[in-house]
Amino acid sequence: TNDTQLWQVSSGLNLLAGYLARTNSFPATIALSPDGRYAALLNQGYGTQEAGARQSIGILDLSNNQLRDFPDDRLSDDYSTRQSYFIGLAFSTDGKHLYASMGSITDPAVQLGNPVLYRRAARDSVTVSRYARDLPPDRLDRVLFDHASIGLGMGIAALCLVLGWRLGLMAAAVHAVSYLLLSAAVNAVGHRFGSQPRPITSRNSQWLAWITAGEGLHNNHHAAPTSARFAMSRGEVDPGWWLVRVLQRSGRASIRHGEPRLKPAGRAAA
Repeated sequence: TNDTQLWQVSSGLNLLAGYLARTNSFPATIALSPDGRYAALLNQGYGTQEAGARQSIGILDLSNNQLRDFPDDRLSDDYSTRQSYFIGLAFSTDGKHLYASMGSITDPAVQLGNPVLYRRAARDSVTVSRYARDLPPDRLDRVLFDHASIGLGMGIAALCLVLGWRLGLMAAAVHAVSYLLLSAAVNAVGHRFGSQPRPITSRNSQWLAWITAGEGLHNNHHAAPTSARFAMSRGEVDPGWWLVRVLQRSGRASIRHGEPRLKPAGRAAA
């Protein structure tokens, strides 16, 4: 079963009452209609048997507590499926339309165009205010790091001064290719290859974790997104956690969520 406790919320965002209702697997996002009558749930797990192992959007009518599910035939658990719901879900301002974001699991644009996609997201003030509230820009960000060409130019110049221009340019090229392709692989490879200990679309790849400071344990990351440690089971290794612990013990970093805090089983199980 997949019984999830849904909380009825008024248009003024005041908590009114709670009750149990059966939903599709892994309701990752909820959106409230402008008039406060409907709550939409984005279900991005494997999909329950009732949903035909498909991802779906559920619509909860808050006036009568009736929940209807709308599975999407394009988003099944079949190996040939190439797309998945992401985490974006929003009603239009008039409440007549509902928009959900989707991502391609195997699209080459994810692997090869990841820097462009991230740059586009970084320039979206709504996205930044929602997901990076704890990282306000400081003086160095405003002067240097928020300007990609300046930071890149300074880094290449520093390498050339230290190593000479030939080795400096070579080192810059190797670093750029490794950084761009490896960070992209977390989203591209990490959603296609590896194990899935939890019913979500991302996967764990230990070989990728070794070369991406633990980020290759992507299924774990989605299951406990606030955790600083990606390794959760015996045999999993998170090299990045070693550095985090060193920084913590030296007083250079503090850890808010060291132990993984998994999402409720009812929300993560299909």
